[in-house]
Amino acid sequence: MHAQPGVYALLIGSGVSTGVGIPTGWGVVEALVRQVAAAEGEKIPEGTSPEEWWQSAHPGQELGYSRLLEELASTPAARRALLSTFFEPSEEDRANGLRVPGPAHRAIASLVARGSIRVIVTTNFDRLLEQALEAENVLPQVIVGSASAEGMEPLQHAKATVIKLHGDYASLEQRNTVEELREYPPAIKQLLARVVDEYGLIICGWSGEYDPALVEELDRSANRRYPLFWSSFEAPNHIARTMTARAGAHLIPSSTAETLFPDLLGRVEALAELAETPETTRVRLHRMKRVLADPVRHLEVRDIIADELERVEEWTHARTRERAAETDETYGVDLEAVAARTMPVMTLFSQGLFLDRDLQHTGLWRWVVERAMRMRQTPAFGSEPGLGDLEHYPAYLLLRAGILGALAAGHEAEVLSILGEPRWRSPLRHGGAALPAHGVLHEKVVLNTQAVTGLPRFAGRKVVLPLSTVTRAHLHQVAVELVGPAEAESLLDHMEFRMALAHRFLIPDDVDPFHIYQPVAGRFVWRPGESRINQPTLAVTAHFLRTQVEGPWRTVIGERFDEEVNKLDTDLRQQVRYI
Repeated sequence: MHAQPGVYALLIGSGVSTGVGIPTGWGVVEALVRQVAAAEGEKIPEGTSPEEWWQSAHPGQELGYSRLLEELASTPAARRALLSTFFEPSEEDRANGLRVPGPAHRAIASLVARGSIRVIVTTNFDRLLEQALEAENVLPQVIVGSASAEGMEPLQHAKATVIKLHGDYASLEQRNTVEELREYPPAIKQLLARVVDEYGLIICGWSGEYDPALVEELDRSANRRYPLFWSSFEAPNHIARTMTARAGAHLIPSSTAETLFPDLLGRVEALAELAETPETTRVRLHRMKRVLADPVRHLEVRDIIADELERVEEWTHARTRERAAETDETYGVDLEAVAARTMPVMTLFSQGLFLDRDLQHTGLWRWVVERAMRMRQTPAFGSEPGLGDLEHYPAYLLLRAGILGALAAGHEAEVLSILGEPRWRSPLRHGGAALPAHGVLHEKVVLNTQAVTGLPRFAGRKVVLPLSTVTRAHLHQVAVELVGPAEAESLLDHMEFRMALAHRFLIPDDVDPFHIYQPVAGRFVWRPGESRINQPTLAVTAHFLRTQVEGPWRTVIGERFDEEVNKLDTDLRQQVRYI
């Protein structure tokens, strides 16, 4: 959520509001049935549910809001006044913190105000969320019914959108009974399908047991673009278990709305604090853009990036000094923190390569990668997660961010330059040759597969291609800022492919006699959740290479270009064929 603001939407149910005294929709129906019984001079017998009494006392009449309100209030104003007693607080309620926005509502509003969340889907009738948003000076567009859905501002243009699937307590379009919830109006259904398809989803306070239309819509989106998270305080029901059993879905157990959202807000704010320094990244980027094209001010560009590299280095070394040793658990937390801290310099570096249209700063970009590799002071021993891994992770991300910037600008020669020319000699390689950047920063050298698989983001489930998955997650926002969200995944595919080419063709056998730095398949070959290797769109093919990078890479690979690339293609496919 920190790296991809606005990508995740919330789906919240009655469990988000019951903690502050708001009844569930069905609870309101049952209370209204009791009022109808009292108005008719009857008493619901003990052991008889309000629904059973209604069916016997009003045979053939559907039990729902509209019917109940007709019995109890004859005008719209009277009906609203009747319903307000369930949702609007008295002075005593306010004094006791009831029927007013609670910790969950306020945390959600803060996440919206900072841009982390922009779309909220809710089954609740109350207006606590809208009140919390207004307290944060956010005026959301609220969708209640077909008319507002048809005339709404597009989701991507609105600061915040609240979609009230079941209506609002003050409107007469409420849906509550099983029959009413079996099908949504076409406009609402279309809007919901778009949210489910285009956004990651965080579900809280909703069981799914009484919402067949909503369950069906979630069920239809089997291949999600982004993960689904389902928070459940009690043991998950069969609907939650079924949906979270899919790839890319996660169950968050033993969590209430009052704990989940304030905790989530705290974590996002902590990452933002790590990632920003007194002079914001945007200010530094604007400054760099102004001096980039001025040949007299070349050193100023270097100073801007060097200052940020020093901040990352100081923070990373302080972090490693705090640890006597890394474990799988601390490694996961620290790796995410290092990625957040490196984000500002990744942005500067990738944008610098992208904007260096005349390639005036080629030497600077090579220096940045080499300088980042020199951050590592601690050698790693054995296969356990090592302190040195943290110290090389900024360089690992920077190299890939630089490739993204160069590719977005169409500078293939610059890709080759930062892959092969920066060098680093390991403290363990006494008298050995310095390795090129792509070898030093190889996935399986910098990242520990076992520890990465245990990262909190994977929630203990088996992960296919974990190294690629976590790397792309940390680089996604960099790609988005270069080419936009629609092309970001494709740009990441191209970057991973260049890394595979470098590992196969840019390191000589005398430097790597045991072939340690061999190409590794990533999601550019196969996306987790798909049943077969990506054939026409993402597969590594000779045609793909020829149309994109034939000139510089043909020079590197030589006369057996087609044969060698086809062989690489076969090797990479073989790595994922039996996943």
